[in-house]
Amino acid sequence: MLAEIKDRFPGIEIIKVASGGGVFDVCHGGVIVFSKGGVNRFPHPGECARLIAARIEH
Repeated sequence: MLAEIKDRFPGIEIIKVASGGGVFDVCHGGVIVFSKGGVNRFPHPGECARLIAARIEH
């Protein structure tokens, strides 16, 4: 997923933060765009990139 985001958005900063308890959040501009805890699953292929693109386009 990280490679997919980097390929689609060259120059975007990606920071991986180690955590525990099954936390998996993806943020863009300080806003959570995907939260595993919120939907009780990991993102589908391309889902996080689409969510980031939607934020950039608006």
